[in-house]
Amino acid sequence: MVAFNLSLRTNRRSGQMNGSGLLIIAIAALAAYMGMSWERARRAIFDVRVSRKRVQNLRQTAMRERFHAILIVTGSLFVIFMIARNR
Repeated sequence: MVAFNLSLRTNRRSGQMNGSGLLIIAIAALAAYMGMSWERARRAIFDVRVSRKRVQNLRQTAMRERFHAILIVTGSLFVIFMIARNR
């Protein structure tokens, strides 16, 4: 078999892609695109779970900090009240 046709006469199919070849390339491109979009969607779902957990942790931390601030303010007000009352 000769890999290349070096003759001067033109071959009707040389250099032209037939319909099956174009269809195979189109299906391969579609499969690659669908694979990328599938991976992107999978990562987005995983990131949403992580983000929800992170948001929940942030909410718990914020509530804890608010509670601590309320305790500090309440304790400070109590101390100020006790000092003012005993004077």
